[in-house]
Amino acid sequence: MANSKSMPLIFDIPITYDLDLSSTLDGGQSFNWRPGNDGVWLGLIGNLPVKLSIDKHRNGSVVKAEYRLSPGGSDLDRLKWYLDLDTPYEAVRNRLSCDDNLESIIRSVPKFNILNQDPWQTLVSFILSTQSNIPRIKRNLEDISIVANQLVTAFGLSFYRFPNPHELAAMGENKLRGLGLGYRAKNLAAVASLISENTFNIKTVSAMPYKDAKQYLMALPGVGPKVADCVLAFSMGHTSAFPVDRWVSRGVKRMYSNTVKYSDPDISKWGREKFGSDAAYVQQSIFYYERWVRGRGQS
Repeated sequence: MANSKSMPLIFDIPITYDLDLSSTLDGGQSFNWRPGNDGVWLGLIGNLPVKLSIDKHRNGSVVKAEYRLSPGGSDLDRLKWYLDLDTPYEAVRNRLSCDDNLESIIRSVPKFNILNQDPWQTLVSFILSTQSNIPRIKRNLEDISIVANQLVTAFGLSFYRFPNPHELAAMGENKLRGLGLGYRAKNLAAVASLISENTFNIKTVSAMPYKDAKQYLMALPGVGPKVADCVLAFSMGHTSAFPVDRWVSRGVKRMYSNTVKYSDPDISKWGREKFGSDAAYVQQSIFYYERWVRGRGQS
C-alpha cells in the first residue's frame, strides 16, 4: 500500500517472515546495490532508483521502498517479484532445518530471499564472475554502466542504468577490454551481439524446462555450467538450479561425506535431486556460510 502521491513515494509491504536485506542484495546473487545508513540499501529496479529498508515487527517484517521518480502499480509488482516477497521463506527454512547437516547452517546465516533479477544484467554479471571476485565484479559492472552514460539522479546520488544488449554490443570488444575485463570482453561483446540481433532469445529461457534452459544458455560464449545455473537461479525462477563454485563444493564435501569424490557437475546434479525447488536456497546458504562465516569474507 502506498502513501499519497506526493514525492517521495513510499511503499510499505508487510511480509510474514524475517528478511535480511544485506545478505539478500549483497550476498553473491546481485552486484549492483550500495549500502546507506541504518540498514538502507540503494539501487535500481526496472531502471528506477529505489531505497530499501526493513522494519521488524512481532509477526514478520515490513519492506519499505522509497522512490523519488514516481513508479506505477506495475513497479510495485516488479519490486515484490524482484525480492520474491510472496514465497513463504519461513517454511523453506523450517523444511531445510530438518536436514541434520543443514540445520546449523540455516540457523547461522542471515535470513535472505532468492532474487528475481533482470536476466540480461544477471547474465552479464555472472559472465564477469568467471575467475574473478565480488569487488571486481561490482567494479566491472559499474564501469560498463558509466560508459553507457545513462545517468539518473535520486536521493542525492548518481545512478547509471545498465546498457541493454544493443548498447553493450555497440561498445565493442576493444572498449570493453579498456575497462579491464580481460578475456571476458570478447565473450560479452559476442553475447551482446547475439542477443541484440535476436540470434539468441533471452526472453524465452525462463519458460523452458530446466535442462533445456541450461543447455540453451551454455551455447553462449563464456557461459559454463556454473554461470548458467546462477542465471537460472537468480533471474529466471529456476530454484532447482544448484550452482557450484569452490565455496559450495568445499561446503558440500565437508557436510556430506558421500560427496567427497564428486566433481562439480556431480555436486550440481546431487543438489538438484536432493533439494528440488529448494536447491538454490541451499546453495546460497552454503555459499554464504563458507565464504562469510567460515571464510570470514574472503574473496
